[in-house]
Amino acid sequence: QARKGKVTIMTAPEGRVRMDVLSFTDDLISVLAVKDGLFIYFERGQKGCLAGPFCAAPMVSSFPSLADPEKLAGVMQGILPLLPDPESQTLVFSRKEGVYILTLAAGDLVQEVRISPTGKWATQGLLKRGGKVILKVDFKGRLKVGQRTVPQMVRLRAPAEDIDLLVDFREAEYGYEFKGDPFSFKCPGGVDVQFLNCM
Repeated sequence: QARKGKVTIMTAPEGRVRMDVLSFTDDLISVLAVKDGLFIYFERGQKGCLAGPFCAAPMVSSFPSLADPEKLAGVMQGILPLLPDPESQTLVFSRKEGVYILTLAAGDLVQEVRISPTGKWATQGLLKRGGKVILKVDFKGRLKVGQRTVPQMVRLRAPAEDIDLLVDFREAEYGYEFKGDPFSFKCPGGVDVQFLNCM
């Protein structure tokens, strides 16, 4: 189901993440809050909330390589998690594409990371299993935040799961001082909570 609106993403040390999806009139559509390795998810119009370990969270469960809140927060900042303990790795410069291509392989998994000619940031990440793309992440544009830059656009796609998530950042801020604890979200009163386990 295609939806358009505004997204606010808050991250903090120790794997704390909160993602709010709002309509263009600032009505809350959904909330994903993560703290201490657990998540809680609420979506307007649904009968209940979902909760459980982060790896079982909606969207995240389709991206095993992102089943860690710090990795998800990193991706939103343009940092791709790499395959751990690869059996082989190569780095070449593609004159055709004008980018560096880092290729890592482990078992039937192959990861390709395209890196800007300056070597400063990734522009695309592909994760393949048996030759088929199971996860594609694209980064476009750069948004300056203080002394840093982050992608202006992040797009995550999982073809087999029919998932296509595009986040177009309009502004970002580092060092924000949170009021209260936004990562301890509670479901609305009277709403059932369904506990999910990791696949």
